[in-house]
Amino acid sequence: QALIGQYGIGKGTLTVSNGAFAAFVRDFTIGRLDLDATKHAIGILNLSTSSLIVADNMYLGDNLTSTGILTAAAGGVVRIGTSAFPCNLKLGNCLGYYSAEGIMEATNWTLLADLNSLTVADGGGQNWYGVGTMTLDGDDQLIVLSNLNVAVGAWTYGTLTAPGSALQLGTSANSRANRLAIGYTANNGGRDAHGTVNITGNSFSAYLNEVIVGRNDNVDPSYGTLNLARTNLIVADRFDIGGTDGKVTVPAGGELQIGAPTNRGTLRVAYQNSHNQTRGALTPTNWTLRAYLKDLYLGNTESSYGYADGVVTL
Repeated sequence: QALIGQYGIGKGTLTVSNGAFAAFVRDFTIGRLDLDATKHAIGILNLSTSSLIVADNMYLGDNLTSTGILTAAAGGVVRIGTSAFPCNLKLGNCLGYYSAEGIMEATNWTLLADLNSLTVADGGGQNWYGVGTMTLDGDDQLIVLSNLNVAVGAWTYGTLTAPGSALQLGTSANSRANRLAIGYTANNGGRDAHGTVNITGNSFSAYLNEVIVGRNDNVDPSYGTLNLARTNLIVADRFDIGGTDGKVTVPAGGELQIGAPTNRGTLRVAYQNSHNQTRGALTPTNWTLRAYLKDLYLGNTESSYGYADGVVTL
């Protein structure tokens, strides 16, 4: 394994000033704290013009109170994973007190990532804060084969900003990624998650088994926002907007197509299976919605104590 910045009030900085950098490891961690959450471990990796990291798992900000940052020289290229060896990448993976934060902003250097899964902010319990930020621009490429999670688990705050051209989630209806989850807390997760995905640029397409935008399977709310590009195609077996609080937006004059004539799925707006309040909104009042659906659920709850408020305005 490779580990930069661990334990106590520890700060580790690795700077590759010139030449190529390559690492082949099982686990690559930037910023991890294992003891005494009142301390703070910081890890910083500054890469040069050409870098390759092949790892089963990569963490930026891991376990207890920690911060992990990855940067590169202006104009540099960083490759994480390969098509043959995709990586599981986590930014802000908090497993206990008090917070873990991961930051990756590839705005003046190029990120080329082949990933099995990407998680931007993961948390596990009360007062455990997972915080993650990833920002990409037009020369980046992010391929996610399985799960893309932005703020999953309790007390998480995650933001992913990327052009639609830089993000690949499946390639066709017959070759799909598994899940896009934005602001999602599962049954054993507890408190709220706050997730935002900003898809910029002219177009975006995704082929998935499931999309979740703002859902908490417990009694507390979670918040998810999916801000899409100008023209969008999302094919999914199930698309949930607001299991507690979720919304999807498109720029004025834009378009969102959900499903296709030969690949219809289920759209659920404000659908909840626990005793919780849920709100979901899909309001294409100044943009175009085309939806090819098998089933539509609008404002549904399976609990006698629940409350569902689903809004679709055409």
